[in-house]
Amino acid sequence: MRALIVYEDSHRAYGEAMVGAIRASRPDREEVSLAHLRELEVEVERFDPHLVVSSRPNTLEPGARAAWVLLSDDPEEPSEV
Repeated sequence: MRALIVYEDSHRAYGEAMVGAIRASRPDREEVSLAHLRELEVEVERFDPHLVVSSRPNTLEPGARAAWVLLSDDPEEPSEV
């Protein structure tokens, strides 16, 4: 399974932590890539992920990804799967 983690520069540490956790827990089964938010469209096209985890909703092709997780970086705002 390919997972793409996407965050803006100000929250890059969140993305790095998620990539590390996924790689540590499933080293032989997951391909994980980390991208900047400004590179989202290019990275989705290049990496063709099954799962996208981002701080932004899917505005590229709603429904085209197997899974899109909007993981809010604000504790007052909800996350969505």
